[in-house]
Amino acid sequence: MCLTVPCEVIRVDGDMALVARAGAQFEVSLLFLDETVRPGDWIAVQAQRHAQSVLSPGEAREILDLYAQLGDIIDRGGTAHA
Repeated sequence: MCLTVPCEVIRVDGDMALVARAGAQFEVSLLFLDETVRPGDWIAVQAQRHAQSVLSPGEAREILDLYAQLGDIIDRGGTAHA
């Protein structure tokens, strides 16, 4: 199972996009998308290889916040605190 991670599109060149995530930039394939992607858009990227869907900025922020919460739980040894 692979997680998809929200990434911001920096540049689009045909069927490829340069995206940014957590300070890193890398290229991903856009071949699986039916929608047009432009710089500034957010996309869900799987395995740092290809985009799965286009996200709204709110959806991207929500997912990134959830991943941050999960990271905090892992850092505490897997115990969720309310």
